[in-house]
This record gives sequence, structure tokens and C-alpha cells, in this order.
Amino acid sequence: MIPVSPLPVAQFLESGRSFQTCVSSLSDLDKLEPLPIQLTGKLPIDIKLQVYHEQEDKREIINLRNIQTHVVNLYSIYEKLNIGAHTVSILEVKDGNGCISEIEKQEVTVHINDVPRIRHLVEESSVLSDHQQLTPGSNTINAAAGGDQHYYCVGDHITYLLNGVPPFTVYYQFADKRHKVEVPSNYFKRRASKDGELSILALSDSSSKNCLVNFTAVDTLGDVFNLRPDLTAKIYDLPSVEIVQGESIEEDIYEGEQVEIIFKFVGNPPFKLTYIRTDLSNPEKIVETEVVDHIQGYEYRILANLEGTYEAIEIQDAFCVARNHHV
Repeated sequence: MIPVSPLPVAQFLESGRSFQTCVSSLSDLDKLEPLPIQLTGKLPIDIKLQVYHEQEDKREIINLRNIQTHVVNLYSIYEKLNIGAHTVSILEVKDGNGCISEIEKQEVTVHINDVPRIRHLVEESSVLSDHQQLTPGSNTINAAAGGDQHYYCVGDHITYLLNGVPPFTVYYQFADKRHKVEVPSNYFKRRASKDGELSILALSDSSSKNCLVNFTAVDTLGDVFNLRPDLTAKIYDLPSVEIVQGESIEEDIYEGEQVEIIFKFVGNPPFKLTYIRTDLSNPEKIVETEVVDHIQGYEYRILANLEGTYEAIEIQDAFCVARNHHV
């Protein structure tokens, strides 16, 4: 009697499953999940696979030869993949007896996802200064003022656009404290409640557990630096102005008299001051408006010889502007 050998069998242990990983993980085996294949038959075994690359609408044949084990944790398939969806099918298996089986309905899908991306969205601000430290049409400091860095004022909203599969996880640092927050949409927003520096440290999305982009690195001295300074936001406090009356405390200024009024500033020079004089008998009536620009010091003095109430209604410094109710 001639012995008849059973036909070999090859099957994915998780046939029909969808695997996901990040394109940045393709060169790191520790971050990849293998495609496990169970084999039955006499060793060594050869397998013929087909990979359908959906994005290119292309089919590719891959032969795995001289397999010496009945369980294969397949990693090498990732070398053939790029961003997009790929269907891996087992077409044929041949064992050491020379027996060949054609295999049907044994396939898995592998999704290679792009890394999540983030960029600043520059929104119009009502508290940014109009001084020349600004790059026109944006809120970045120009080269003469110290580099291409985004900056904001207290009260502004800082907004980033996120590309990828939500929800995202954003890792950031503000005022030397690190934060981790889940973002359900494609927009990450923070209100600048105080001055300081906000830096984006890392970003991940939900396309796979390994799709995390780290924006920090360590230099030769062991210091951590940010690889994406364009994602850093410098937040400045609003300037302020205080009026200090000089030697005279008279509200009514008689003919020939003068009163020294001192405006004292807090902020970053140069300053731009707007002040008004209102009628003593009718505080709602503005009888004079003055604008003084390019003030380099922290105070500005005037000699007033007209009666009325003097009030600063707007103060700008090098970065921000503060206004009161008259504006």
C-alpha cells in the first residue's frame, strides 16, 4: 500500500482581523505586531502570499521558503508596506512531502497610518499691539525682534489644528508644568490666562497605539530642546497705566495755573498712550483726545492747563494693548 500524506494547511490565527500601526514604526520591530500563521504538514514548508495594496490598486506575490516551524510570526511583510490599507492573503502552501494546497479565505488587513500632525492656527486678536515688532498679518515676532516665534497676549485663545484620527492626546508644557489632555476633535485650544510659554511636547492619535510623535530631543550636553519651535507660544501680560497727579490736587484749573500729570507704565517699551480729557460738568463729554507714541521710558509727564478729567483709555506696549470702557 502506498502511504498518502495529508495536504498541508496554512491559516492565519486571527483570520479576518485588521492590524494597525504607524508609518514611523515600520523600522522598529518592537512596535510592530506580527501576523501569526499556523502551519500543518511536513517541514520544511513554503508559503505563497498575496498582498493587495489598496491605494495603488496593485497586487504583489511574496514567497516564504524553507520554513522550519509550524507557527510563523510574520514581520517581514511590513517591509513591503507604506501608508494605506493592505490585504494579505495566503494563496498556496507546499510541505516537505511536495504536497501542495491552494488556500481560500485566509486573509488579514494591515492599515499603515500616517503620523498625526499639528500646526498653529493664527486667529485675529483684539489685544495684539500694532507696533513694528509684529510681522504684518500674523502674530509672529519678526527677525529683528528675536526670531520667528508665535506670541500672544493674556486673554487670547491659542489654537492648533490637528490632523489624524481623533481623539488625540496632546502633551504640552506651560509655566514649567507638563500636561496631558485628550482632544476629541481636530482643534486643540487653550486660553492664555496668564503670561508664560506654552510648548507642544508630543502628539498621538487613535489610529494605532504607536502613532506618537515626540517633538523633543536631547543634545550632547543632556539638555532637552524642542524640535518644533513653531509650536511654541510666548504669552505676554497686558500692559497697564496709572495716573499720578503732580503737586497740585485741584480739579478745577484756573487761568494761568498748570497741573503736572504723570502716566506710569508697566509692560515692555516702547509704549503708545491714548488719553482723553472730559468735561467736569458732563463726564460723558470728551473734549480732547491725545495719542502719544514711541514712549521709551516707563512714565510720561504732561503739564495740563485746561480744566477737566484726564483719563488714559488705551495703553500699548511692544506686544499687547489694554483698553478701558471708553474705547
